[in-house]
Amino acid sequence: MIAIVTVLPAFPLGLLVRDRRVAVGIYLAAYLYCFTFQSAYLVRGWVLGDDTAFRRPADYSVDYLAVSLLVLAVGVALVLLGGRVAMRRRRRATGVDLDAR
Repeated sequence: MIAIVTVLPAFPLGLLVRDRRVAVGIYLAAYLYCFTFQSAYLVRGWVLGDDTAFRRPADYSVDYLAVSLLVLAVGVALVLLGGRVAMRRRRRATGVDLDAR
């Protein structure tokens, strides 16, 4: 679920929201909501008897944390890349050709 939030709205969010801090904040809010929802979904399954997410109880799930942080970093990079592309488009659209006759 968090991968979907990273792939689908991150780049367009950077394109559409002018302020990068606001765009990253919106992305982080969506990411954290989905991360919490995903975690609650996995715990709910565990309580109901499905142990596929928690097969190694002694493991602190460092690999899950690393993958989640990597997905978060890719999402923030996509938001910032979208902001750069939007900034270049705005510069190009407002540019004035002084040599035109």
